[in-house]
Amino acid sequence: MNKEFKSNTTTHKLINLDDGKVMIMGVCCKTGEDYSTAAFDILGYMSWYLDKNSIQECLPELNDEDREFLISGLSPKGWHELFGEAE
Repeated sequence: MNKEFKSNTTTHKLINLDDGKVMIMGVCCKTGEDYSTAAFDILGYMSWYLDKNSIQECLPELNDEDREFLISGLSPKGWHELFGEAE
C-alpha cells in the first residue's frame, strides 16, 4: 500500500519496496520535476517524521540530497537553482 502525505512544500508518495524497505517519490518544489530517494528503513523514517528525531541519526542510509528532499521538498537540481554550486 502506498501512502501520500503533505510535507511543508509538496506531496510525496511513500512507496513500499519488495525488500521491506521504502522510498519516497515526489515533485521538487522548485523545478516541478519528479524526484525519488534511495531505499530506506520505514522505522527510521517514522522515528524522524513522528518523533522529530535527527534525520541524520534516523536515516543514515540516505545521502544529504535525499534527506534534504524529505525536509524541504528540494531536489539536488532545485537546490542548485536556488543556491548555486557549493564552494
